Amino acid sequence: MLEMLGASFSENFYNLKRVPININSMTAKKNLTNFPQIDTKLIVKSLLTLSLVPYGKQILHQYYENIRDERAEQGAAPENTYKEKLKTIFIQLWPLIHMTMQLLTLFYYLRFLIGKSKIHSPLLYFIGVRLATLSEEDQQKIDALSSRLTYHNITSFRKLWRWCFETFGWGLQNFLEVGAFFLQFLDWFYSSSTTRRTLFASNPIPPPPKQDLDIDPRICPICLQEREQETALAVSGYVFCYSCILLYVRQHGKCPVTGYLASTKQLIKIYKE
Repeated sequence: MLEMLGASFSENFYNLKRVPININSMTAKKNLTNFPQIDTKLIVKSLLTLSLVPYGKQILHQYYENIRDERAEQGAAPENTYKEKLKTIFIQLWPLIHMTMQLLTLFYYLRFLIGKSKIHSPLLYFIGVRLATLSEEDQQKIDALSSRLTYHNITSFRKLWRWCFETFGWGLQNFLEVGAFFLQFLDWFYSSSTTRRTLFASNPIPPPPKQDLDIDPRICPICLQEREQETALAVSGYVFCYSCILLYVRQHGKCPVTGYLASTKQLIKIYKE
């Protein structure tokens, strides 16, 4: 998609393209007469920022969550080893790095919204491209590219390989566009059906059975001790020790009191002054 149209699928879906930021250079001026207008170097950089950067960010954030949960389960101070020291440094630095990236992205968004910049993302600025709207001439060139996808133009094995690659790309693009529309239609259909069933339902669904607790409200329902690092489970509202409820939800996937299905993402820490 980047090589043929100079844009990712989502960018091309909204009739956008990637163009070089510095159009004064000789290479950029030469590319302005071509389509796409980004060279191989910018295509590779764009591919890396579209795939590896989000993946790496997700891996680091998940690693941070795992270390934090591991420290919460242990309770005691971590071992004084080189590996544990690196983990401690990481969990201290990652929130600052993440916040800095978010603030930098917000800064670029605001500059773009008020018309002070044509670049809406620090990643795009870093690799030297920006987004622009497809012109009528670009649309004509895209139509010309699609008209080339005929087997009559295949005269060699190399052209056969390129034809297969381009045909697959165009087919995948059309399939995703139709699939996105179909998913939106299904979402609307089932939402409408659910609304109708709710409006015309004769009897309400009874609540699931739950267990009543006859203990001090300051006591954790799992360990039956006074709570430490109080944490509420969003699906039921009960409060537990953080280490107790984290371990229980990971093992059983439900609230220990009500039996409601739950996940670790529904744990809410309570901070007291």
